[in-house]
Amino acid sequence: MLDGIYGSSQNYNRTSYELFSHLVEVSGAFAKYLFKRNKPIEACTFLPRMFSWSLAVYQKVKMGQGQIESALLKKFPTVCPYCLQSPCACKGIKAEVTDEDLRKVYLNRSGGQSTTVDEIQLMFRRIYETTWWKTSSDRPLEAIRSVYTRYVEELSELSESIRFHHLYPQNFDNEFADLMAWWFALVSMMNMVVDEPDVLYAGTLLWDMFPGRCPICRLHLCDCRPGPVREVLSKPLLGEMNSLDPLTLTLTERGLSDFLADVDSGARQLDQPTTVMVVDVDSLSNINRDHGRDVGNRVLVVLVNALRQKLRQRDILFRVHGDTFVAFAEDRTVLEGVGLLRRVGDLLPTLISLSDLRGMTVSFSAGVAVIDKDARASIEDAERLAKRAAELGGGAILPTDLASV
Repeated sequence: MLDGIYGSSQNYNRTSYELFSHLVEVSGAFAKYLFKRNKPIEACTFLPRMFSWSLAVYQKVKMGQGQIESALLKKFPTVCPYCLQSPCACKGIKAEVTDEDLRKVYLNRSGGQSTTVDEIQLMFRRIYETTWWKTSSDRPLEAIRSVYTRYVEELSELSESIRFHHLYPQNFDNEFADLMAWWFALVSMMNMVVDEPDVLYAGTLLWDMFPGRCPICRLHLCDCRPGPVREVLSKPLLGEMNSLDPLTLTLTERGLSDFLADVDSGARQLDQPTTVMVVDVDSLSNINRDHGRDVGNRVLVVLVNALRQKLRQRDILFRVHGDTFVAFAEDRTVLEGVGLLRRVGDLLPTLISLSDLRGMTVSFSAGVAVIDKDARASIEDAERLAKRAAELGGGAILPTDLASV
């Protein structure tokens, strides 16, 4: 499921190191919210993200050919790999078990082993639950801190196994399995600090976060544009976050002001021709009134996703008002800008049908102008055209310089 949401649309062009850095970020955020901020419920929201990025790392390193269940069960074939017992009877000393011994256990039990994420969690609980709690059974947060420390230790060993995968490819599966074992321990123990009477189950956490679609853009095939982490771990410079819209991850009116100031000063040179497009969502106020502001916000996110699919990476998109977006596209004529927006309009119904807005009709009005000498005047021209397009009934794209397109 997770590879289906993110594999072909987001992670295909990321390196294993980029994916691993995301895993480190969300792992650190879990610790920050649990141990520093004492917010266990918020910390729990990072557990499915830790799992998701772990799987992304695994698939990238294995080039899409690995079987995660097999990697886990070959290392933990329903028993501790060091004493071959369940529950674990190591008592702090690892027994002398050869790889061949472990392989025999795996082969003898293959076919009847756990395969779902909840079954694998239950397997780890049967093997290790007593071990997880033995140091601080009366202080759950301290016990979880101890388990998290082991998780971080395995995270560092997984990093090393990625660096040397070309020399010791078999070691990666081993370290990945160890990391996931401690992740399952964290999931199983968190109910003690979130006032849940029963153990939290991995399957429930994962489905709540990823119900068959991306939780941010709400599409079955994620179309989010890369942006800063939504739970910022480091403190941004004063006023820096005012330039980024938290809903759509586009630049804001503040960002547009900074951009135009750079153009005016000559710090930013625009390649000619540069086209500016002003896009207004039709009847957003009616959508908010009839369906609620949350639905209206999701409409904005889907529209931005459609725009980003058709804009180039170097084109710049701003959200300047509630339902108004401004896009700059260098080396594009007005005619090309109109064609781009028409393709956005053609794509929009498809993205709506793939989201939880299925059945809604969403359109936009737009104005397109070319920047000559005064960028601000060109934006105003495009804004007037977008307003006129909306007055004509919506769904129109009006350009300057052309009698008709």
